[in-house]
Amino acid sequence: MKIFRSCSFLVLFSLSQILSGCLEGKPPHIETGRDFNGYERRVMDTLSEFKINETMNIQLYNESSFDVDSIELRLYAGTTAAHAEPLFTQKVSVNPNSQDLIIRGSQNKPLSARGLLRTSKVGAYYLEFRNGPLVIAGKDIQLHNSKE
Repeated sequence: MKIFRSCSFLVLFSLSQILSGCLEGKPPHIETGRDFNGYERRVMDTLSEFKINETMNIQLYNESSFDVDSIELRLYAGTTAAHAEPLFTQKVSVNPNSQDLIIRGSQNKPLSARGLLRTSKVGAYYLEFRNGPLVIAGKDIQLHNSKE
């Protein structure tokens, strides 16, 4: 009888751990890619390396709603650890009830990495979304020459 109680406790404890793990939310994150699926509202081929003239789409995912009217997009030269002054900063309006933000060109005229990031130099960059001093999410990306 004692073994049965200890086994049932172990099973219940394991189930509670599994369920609590499923309910925990993911932190906000950035997806970048060439293709965008309008029906599913998501970036399809996620990658971090682009040719400077390739189409680029940026999507910020957030498990909960943003609860703000606008956030700030910043681009830094270098990688995560080595950024000082942003190359450019842009305020982006968001729907406070939305769980994602998509930055891309129109369906008929998609934006290239050069146009979207406003840079013509190849190299490593760090893309970051902020709400005031709070960093929401960041991602390292690499731009290559079109001829490579």
